[in-house]
Amino acid sequence: MKKRILVSLVLLLLVGMALAGCNQGRALTGDEQTEVLSYTEPIADGMFSGLNANNYAEFSKDFGETMLVGLDEAAFADTKAMLDSKLGAYQSREVTGVAEIQENILVIYKAVFETAPEVTIRLSISAAEPHQVTGLWFDSPELRK
Repeated sequence: MKKRILVSLVLLLLVGMALAGCNQGRALTGDEQTEVLSYTEPIADGMFSGLNANNYAEFSKDFGETMLVGLDEAAFADTKAMLDSKLGAYQSREVTGVAEIQENILVIYKAVFETAPEVTIRLSISAAEPHQVTGLWFDSPELRK
């Protein structure tokens, strides 16, 4: 189980490093941010609803091909078990930043989980339609223990 989680997280980290390393991106604010959030927030809503319901189909419905391979149903089960044990159930989130990095949008959230009041979540979504999840990262002191 731990090996599967590690492999999935390493794959997602490599994708994220590739995105971040190629271009630092451009912060989006005002009307640009509002426009982007109009399509990223429904995707995030579905993912977190699927996470809490332990429903992989709902969680992954907007995944791109790389995410479907890197975070398949078995890896989702392992990741969910790890998140539940270290963070508890997802409760809420607020957007703390939005950036355009090449052909992707990176939305950064401050999230609250049942036993972790401050979890940073980075969600990468393709800017072009159909908007698909290209990366997902969780970070908190509880996850680093």
